[in-house]
Amino acid sequence: MTSPERPAAHDWVINTCEAKGLIQGSHHGRIDLRLNGKIVVNLEADDAITIKLPLDEQQVLLQAFPNDVHLPNGWGHHGWTTLHVDRLSRDLVNELIDMAIHTVANPR
Repeated sequence: MTSPERPAAHDWVINTCEAKGLIQGSHHGRIDLRLNGKIVVNLEADDAITIKLPLDEQQVLLQAFPNDVHLPNGWGHHGWTTLHVDRLSRDLVNELIDMAIHTVANPR
């Protein structure tokens, strides 16, 4: 069920992440989803989420979706990437969440 203050995209992300075993938490007053206590997904304003990706994949996404993907100030060089969920296909976002889980679970 969609919360009046939360977009449907965020409800979908939460349900998708929890189905993958992530646990809901909070970071600076925003909902996040974690694996073994480490943040994988942060819910942002509107329909956006920030996830941690490998830097090479981050660059591919920035080139392919310049209006729908951007880097958060200061954190982009660590792989954190902001996606507008409603502007990208759910299949792609699902794949990127899987990639973020792998990235956090297997740091280099």
